[in-house]
Amino acid sequence: MMMNGELIQNALSDAKGTLLYDVLNEKGKPTEKVKHLYLATLSRAPSAREIKTADRILQGASSPLEAFQDLYWALLNSNEFIMNH
Repeated sequence: MMMNGELIQNALSDAKGTLLYDVLNEKGKPTEKVKHLYLATLSRAPSAREIKTADRILQGASSPLEAFQDLYWALLNSNEFIMNH
């Protein structure tokens, strides 16, 4: 359910009013958008290593939407999110 259920699919939507919509449409550099996603999901800023990983995801994706969906999916399925939220 957490990995691919309806709740996760809804969370990964870029429909108006969702977190991903807000992140994708805010002004600023991709790094700032990554920080926003981390703060909203894990209530903390990403480490330097996490930012580098996110940059690799952004560079390897076919679109910003795909990259941020992949990153958000990983955050929502992380042990840190599951154990703290």
